[in-house]
Amino acid sequence: MANEKITFFKAFQEMGVELAEMHARAFAVKQGYVWSNGSSVVFKAGGVEQFSPTFRGNILTNEAAIEKWVSAHFQDYNNRPSCRTSNPPGTKHDDALDMVINAKLSNLNNTDLQDIKWAHRLGMSAENIFGTILEEYLAEKLAPHGWFCAWGSVLKAVDFVSNNGDFLQIKSRNNTENSSSNKIRNGTNIKKWWRFHATNGTTNWEELNTKLGINTLSEDDFRRFVAELVANNPSAMAVESDNSWRSKNPN
Repeated sequence: MANEKITFFKAFQEMGVELAEMHARAFAVKQGYVWSNGSSVVFKAGGVEQFSPTFRGNILTNEAAIEKWVSAHFQDYNNRPSCRTSNPPGTKHDDALDMVINAKLSNLNNTDLQDIKWAHRLGMSAENIFGTILEEYLAEKLAPHGWFCAWGSVLKAVDFVSNNGDFLQIKSRNNTENSSSNKIRNGTNIKKWWRFHATNGTTNWEELNTKLGINTLSEDDFRRFVAELVANNPSAMAVESDNSWRSKNPN
């Protein structure tokens, strides 16, 4: 059919793994990206239909589909939390919420209510990047063990792929998986792991160590990573210019 949209899976199958990867490598070099062994592992995993990504846009050639994958993967990698400049929350505050709080806690004055509002927005900014910070931590820690991050959502319901063809899906909390990810994972060998239990507040690092056969991951080490990342790149977390907490911590 003329002008039929080409999917990544179709391009991968029609070109074959060697030609597809050769084109991906060449395009990556042309764009100034560094193709690695990890890139190859994740790229080849996209040849499995159930994990193969679906990209938006009018992609009309096999080569364009491969190039779309490369761009998505490396642009997201280059925008990881340690390198990015984040944007403030895009939503506006609803002042009616202040009325609800004040109706319950009538002794709060306007300054108190403003501080609560701005503290909430700080929390929103932190939540916006927290999942990707966890992803970057694991990318750093797991690469020496042969696990590589699928930056750019270039695999469906999969966040990491191993040299051995195993798959791992991670979540910041145990209650955040959507139904589409769960549907894709059912009946597969995808390992699933979450860090934080939303009900009892525990963390789950020992389970991941056991699943992967390692002993290097811990909550203390993760928190050290978070503190160092934000200290080294303060722009990773956006703080609105008029946030009242900014004046209390001008750095």
